Amino acid sequence: MRLAMIYALLDGQGHIGVAHLQAGLAFWEYCRASALNIFGSREANPLAEKIRGALAGGPMTTTALHRALGNNASRERLREALQELLTAGHINKTEEKTTGRPKAVFTLNEQTENNELSPAGSMPDNS
Repeated sequence: MRLAMIYALLDGQGHIGVAHLQAGLAFWEYCRASALNIFGSREANPLAEKIRGALAGGPMTTTALHRALGNNASRERLREALQELLTAGHINKTEEKTTGRPKAVFTLNEQTENNELSPAGSMPDNS
């Protein structure tokens, strides 16, 4: 409504019309699409972003991820970042049997990686 009001004022009108509402919505969608284009694939947590970058090279265990991150992340921070990515659906976790404890193997979720920049809530094109 605020954007529509600005467009109405710029148009010299004393009321907000449909054209002003449409212009405000179009501007908002442009801003949203620009932000998704620039920031859409980035994580809020920098460690999670580094994990996604490391997993782009292929599946990795927790130990391999820790090494790939330069052994700089604490076990707890790594665990939290992995949980964030799992919850968001950006990565998958499988467990491989070993002679001892099973080892966790993480991979990028191909579906979310391929659809990362698609606008949320966009309607399918039925034309």
